[in-house]
Order: sequence, then structure tokens, then C-alpha cells
Amino acid sequence: MAFETISPNEMIGYMGKNGTLIIDLRKKEVFEKEHILGAINIPYEALEQKIRRLNGYKNIILYCERGNISLLAARQLEKEGINVKTLYGGIHGARSKLLMDGSKNFMDGE
Repeated sequence: MAFETISPNEMIGYMGKNGTLIIDLRKKEVFEKEHILGAINIPYEALEQKIRRLNGYKNIILYCERGNISLLAARQLEKEGINVKTLYGGIHGARSKLLMDGSKNFMDGE
């Protein structure tokens, strides 16, 4: 099983759907300032302790600031047999795309 990297436009299609869990891997303080609507916060350092709670979701989408940490986490979850996707470019890439579209309501805190 290989994980998939999705674009910000594809991410919008998953938001609010049953069976989808969006995870922000950044530190709590950063998450609280700004995050993608509907995302939960599991800092990367705590992910390993939470893996068992992730079973049962059809789609798990990971993101971080620029995409590097989410790729590491996706590899880790993939080894555990969990279906996972990552957001290309992290929140940084999504923020830029959404600001160009004027869709600021996609983000909490903006």
C-alpha cells in the first residue's frame, strides 16, 4: 500500500466527509493560531502513541507546515497498514492557493 499526496483542491473534496480524518501534525501552539477547518491536532512527536486510534477511518489526511513531516508520518502509518494521504506543500501550500482563490473561510483563524 502506498500513500497518496493530494492537492489543496483535492483536500476540499474530502473535508466534512464521513470516514475522513484530517490531522495537523504541527505543535499545539501553531495549530491553535491557524489550521484547516475540521482538522484535529496530533503533533508528530505524539503520533506513534495515537496510531491505534486511527483505525476505522476510510481516509486519513496529514499535513504539517510545508509537507516534509507529513511525508515522514505517512510512511510510518503506511507501515502500520493505515490508508493515508498527505497534503502537497503542507498548510503553506494550501494557504497560498486558498488566498489566491479568496477562500479564506477554509482556514480557521483567518
